[in-house]
Amino acid sequence: MKIKYNGGSQFIFNGKKVSLALNPSNDLKTDIVLLSKESKDVVFANSKVCDWPGEYEISSVPIIGVPVLGKDFVIYRFTIDDISICFLKGVSEILNDDVLEKIGDIDVLLISIGNGPDTLDAKKAHDIFEDIDPRIVIPFEYDLEN
Repeated sequence: MKIKYNGGSQFIFNGKKVSLALNPSNDLKTDIVLLSKESKDVVFANSKVCDWPGEYEISSVPIIGVPVLGKDFVIYRFTIDDISICFLKGVSEILNDDVLEKIGDIDVLLISIGNGPDTLDAKKAHDIFEDIDPRIVIPFEYDLEN
């Protein structure tokens, strides 16, 4: 599987048989689009779109969407090519046991780190790394100056 970072909170995953985009800013030719926050700004005519919590299987990709308590964001866990990925955006606190149980074992953790209201500071991010214990961590939206 290939992972491409497109800036902000946008990623593209190209597996052997399926492609998935996270938070794309335009309509891409991917099989699946996951939006961590509902958006009516872009119409995705070429993809199956998910922007809500729940358990799904789209194009043979198992997807779990977990709501972020008190916010309009969704945490996603999905598996492509036997690699489990968790996308955390909109989280500003440590994850509770219920959320940790739902996302389960993770190979790759994508996590929003910064000083904004919908990001984690370094200490909380470190605590989440230890709770989830992923093989790989990919930070995004981080503040290079701080």
